[in-house]
Amino acid sequence: MPNGTAESITDSIISSIQEKAQIVNKELTEEYLTDEVYGDSVMLFENIIKSQTSSSSANLSINLLPGETRPEALKSPIVANRLRELVGVVPGAETLNFGSGGNFGGSPVSVSLLSNNIEELKAATEDFKEILSQNPLLKDIEDNDPAGIKEIKLELNDNAYALGLNSRAVMSQVRSAFLVKSTTFPARPG
Repeated sequence: MPNGTAESITDSIISSIQEKAQIVNKELTEEYLTDEVYGDSVMLFENIIKSQTSSSSANLSINLLPGETRPEALKSPIVANRLRELVGVVPGAETLNFGSGGNFGGSPVSVSLLSNNIEELKAATEDFKEILSQNPLLKDIEDNDPAGIKEIKLELNDNAYALGLNSRAVMSQVRSAFLVKSTTFPARPG
Protein backbone atom coordinates (compact mmCIF):
# COMPACT_ATOMS: atom_id res chain seq x y z
CA MET A 1 0.00 0.00 0.00
CA PRO A 2 1.20 3.59 -0.32
CA ASN A 3 3.48 4.84 2.44
CA GLY A 4 1.45 6.27 5.27
CA THR A 5 -1.47 3.81 4.90
CA ALA A 6 -3.04 3.04 8.26
CA GLU A 7 -1.93 -0.28 9.73
CA SER A 8 -5.56 -1.34 10.18
CA ILE A 9 -6.24 -0.94 6.45
CA THR A 10 -3.21 -3.01 5.46
CA ASP A 11 -4.18 -5.66 8.04
CA SER A 12 -7.74 -5.74 6.70
CA ILE A 13 -6.51 -6.31 3.15
CA ILE A 14 -4.02 -9.07 4.03
CA SER A 15 -6.68 -10.74 6.22
CA SER A 16 -9.08 -10.72 3.28
CA ILE A 17 -6.41 -12.33 1.09
CA GLN A 18 -5.82 -14.91 3.83
CA GLU A 19 -9.54 -15.77 3.75
CA LYS A 20 -9.32 -16.25 -0.03
CA ALA A 21 -6.28 -18.50 0.50
CA GLN A 22 -8.36 -20.72 2.79
CA ILE A 23 -10.93 -21.04 -0.02
CA VAL A 24 -8.15 -22.01 -2.47
CA ASN A 25 -6.84 -24.56 0.05
CA LYS A 26 -10.27 -26.19 0.35
CA GLU A 27 -10.95 -26.14 -3.42
CA LEU A 28 -7.60 -27.61 -4.48
CA THR A 29 -7.54 -30.14 -1.64
CA GLU A 30 -10.94 -31.46 -2.75
CA GLU A 31 -9.88 -31.47 -6.41
CA TYR A 32 -6.41 -33.03 -6.13
CA LEU A 33 -6.03 -34.87 -2.81
CA THR A 34 -8.37 -37.85 -2.88
CA ASP A 35 -9.46 -39.41 0.41
CA GLU A 36 -8.38 -42.87 -0.81
CA VAL A 37 -4.73 -41.77 -1.13
CA TYR A 38 -4.40 -38.93 1.39
CA GLY A 39 -7.16 -39.52 3.93
CA ASP A 40 -9.76 -36.94 4.90
CA SER A 41 -7.61 -34.83 7.24
CA VAL A 42 -4.78 -33.88 4.85
CA MET A 43 -4.95 -30.39 3.40
CA LEU A 44 -2.84 -28.94 0.58
CA PHE A 45 -1.59 -26.04 2.72
CA GLU A 46 0.51 -27.08 5.68
CA ASN A 47 0.20 -23.55 7.07
CA ILE A 48 -0.41 -19.92 6.22
CA ILE A 49 1.74 -17.26 7.87
CA LYS A 50 0.54 -13.65 7.85
CA SER A 51 3.06 -10.94 8.68
CA GLN A 52 2.85 -7.18 8.53
CA THR A 53 6.29 -5.69 7.90
CA SER A 54 5.17 -2.05 8.24
CA SER A 55 1.94 -0.09 8.41
CA SER A 56 1.74 -0.21 4.61
CA SER A 57 3.29 -3.60 3.79
CA ALA A 58 2.29 -7.18 4.56
CA ASN A 59 3.11 -10.71 3.44
CA LEU A 60 1.22 -13.96 3.31
CA SER A 61 3.41 -17.07 3.13
CA ILE A 62 1.71 -20.32 2.22
CA ASN A 63 3.57 -23.57 2.77
CA LEU A 64 2.27 -26.39 0.60
CA LEU A 65 2.66 -30.11 1.18
CA PRO A 66 6.15 -31.07 0.01
CA GLY A 67 6.36 -31.55 -3.76
CA GLU A 68 7.18 -35.24 -3.42
CA THR A 69 4.01 -35.92 -1.38
CA ARG A 70 1.44 -34.11 -3.51
CA PRO A 71 0.18 -34.99 -7.02
CA GLU A 72 2.64 -34.12 -9.79
CA ALA A 73 -0.01 -32.03 -11.57
CA LEU A 74 -0.46 -29.80 -8.51
CA LYS A 75 2.36 -27.27 -8.87
CA SER A 76 2.65 -23.99 -6.96
CA PRO A 77 1.75 -21.81 -10.02
CA ILE A 78 -1.71 -23.43 -9.98
CA VAL A 79 -2.15 -22.25 -6.39
CA ALA A 80 -0.77 -18.76 -7.15
CA ASN A 81 -2.97 -18.34 -10.24
CA ARG A 82 -6.13 -19.46 -8.43
CA LEU A 83 -5.41 -17.13 -5.52
CA ARG A 84 -4.68 -14.24 -7.93
CA GLU A 85 -8.02 -14.95 -9.63
CA LEU A 86 -9.97 -14.95 -6.35
CA VAL A 87 -8.29 -11.83 -4.95
CA GLY A 88 -8.62 -9.78 -8.13
CA VAL A 89 -7.70 -6.11 -8.05
CA VAL A 90 -6.95 -4.58 -4.65
CA PRO A 91 -7.87 -0.87 -4.87
CA GLY A 92 -5.05 1.38 -3.74
CA ALA A 93 -2.37 -1.32 -3.66
CA GLU A 94 0.98 -0.24 -5.11
CA THR A 95 2.19 -3.82 -5.49
CA LEU A 96 0.57 -7.22 -5.13
CA ASN A 97 2.70 -10.26 -5.97
CA PHE A 98 1.71 -13.89 -6.17
CA GLY A 99 4.44 -16.42 -6.64
CA SER A 100 6.41 -19.34 -5.36
CA GLY A 101 9.42 -18.73 -3.18
CA GLY A 102 11.36 -15.59 -3.95
CA ASN A 103 12.75 -14.02 -7.06
CA PHE A 104 16.37 -14.89 -6.45
CA GLY A 105 18.49 -12.46 -8.44
CA GLY A 106 15.57 -10.08 -9.00
CA SER A 107 12.47 -10.10 -11.15
CA PRO A 108 12.47 -12.29 -14.27
CA VAL A 109 11.80 -9.23 -16.45
CA SER A 110 13.00 -5.78 -15.47
CA VAL A 111 12.93 -2.59 -17.55
CA SER A 112 14.09 0.91 -16.62
CA LEU A 113 12.51 4.04 -18.04
CA LEU A 114 14.29 7.36 -17.54
CA SER A 115 13.15 10.93 -18.11
CA ASN A 116 13.59 14.38 -16.65
CA ASN A 117 9.89 15.02 -17.21
CA ILE A 118 7.93 13.30 -14.43
CA GLU A 119 4.56 13.54 -16.18
CA GLU A 120 5.95 11.99 -19.38
CA LEU A 121 7.66 9.27 -17.36
CA LYS A 122 4.44 8.38 -15.53
CA ALA A 123 2.48 8.29 -18.80
CA ALA A 124 5.13 6.13 -20.49
CA THR A 125 5.20 3.80 -17.48
CA GLU A 126 1.43 3.30 -17.57
CA ASP A 127 1.47 2.73 -21.36
CA PHE A 128 4.31 0.21 -21.03
CA LYS A 129 2.58 -1.65 -18.18
CA GLU A 130 -0.58 -1.86 -20.30
CA ILE A 131 1.38 -3.37 -23.22
CA LEU A 132 3.12 -5.87 -20.92
CA SER A 133 -0.17 -6.90 -19.30
CA GLN A 134 -1.41 -8.12 -22.68
CA ASN A 135 1.27 -10.85 -22.66
CA PRO A 136 -0.28 -13.87 -20.87
CA LEU A 137 3.16 -15.15 -19.84
CA LEU A 138 3.80 -12.08 -17.65
CA LYS A 139 2.23 -11.81 -14.18
CA ASP A 140 2.36 -9.27 -11.35
CA ILE A 141 3.44 -6.36 -13.54
CA GLU A 142 4.39 -3.44 -11.33
CA ASP A 143 6.49 -0.32 -11.21
CA ASN A 144 8.61 0.86 -8.32
CA ASP A 145 7.48 4.48 -8.20
CA PRO A 146 5.92 4.83 -4.75
CA ALA A 147 2.60 6.64 -4.79
CA GLY A 148 2.80 7.46 -1.10
CA ILE A 149 4.75 10.17 0.63
CA LYS A 150 6.48 12.57 -1.73
CA GLU A 151 9.18 15.11 -1.04
CA ILE A 152 8.17 18.74 -0.74
CA LYS A 153 10.73 21.44 -1.48
CA LEU A 154 10.13 24.94 -0.17
CA GLU A 155 12.04 28.07 -1.00
CA LEU A 156 11.50 31.23 0.98
CA ASN A 157 11.23 34.53 -0.84
CA ASP A 158 12.75 37.80 0.33
CA ASN A 159 9.53 38.86 2.09
CA ALA A 160 9.72 35.80 4.38
CA TYR A 161 13.24 36.70 5.45
CA ALA A 162 12.15 40.31 6.00
CA LEU A 163 9.49 39.02 8.41
CA GLY A 164 12.19 37.22 10.39
CA LEU A 165 11.46 33.74 9.10
CA ASN A 166 14.14 31.26 8.11
CA SER A 167 14.10 27.88 6.35
CA ARG A 168 14.49 25.89 9.55
CA ALA A 169 11.53 27.58 11.28
CA VAL A 170 9.24 27.19 8.25
CA MET A 171 10.20 23.53 7.71
CA SER A 172 9.60 22.81 11.37
CA GLN A 173 6.08 24.27 11.10
CA VAL A 174 5.35 22.38 7.87
CA ARG A 175 6.58 19.13 9.41
CA SER A 176 4.43 19.69 12.49
CA ALA A 177 1.39 20.36 10.32
CA PHE A 178 1.82 16.99 8.57
CA LEU A 179 2.36 15.07 11.80
CA VAL A 180 -0.42 16.62 13.89
CA LYS A 181 -3.49 14.40 13.88
CA SER A 182 -5.86 16.92 15.39
CA THR A 183 -5.55 20.51 16.34
CA THR A 184 -7.54 22.40 18.92
CA PHE A 185 -7.76 26.15 19.00
CA PRO A 186 -8.52 28.18 22.10
CA ALA A 187 -11.83 29.96 22.15
CA ARG A 188 -11.66 33.63 21.26
CA PRO A 189 -13.08 36.01 23.83
CA GLY A 190 -16.23 37.95 23.05
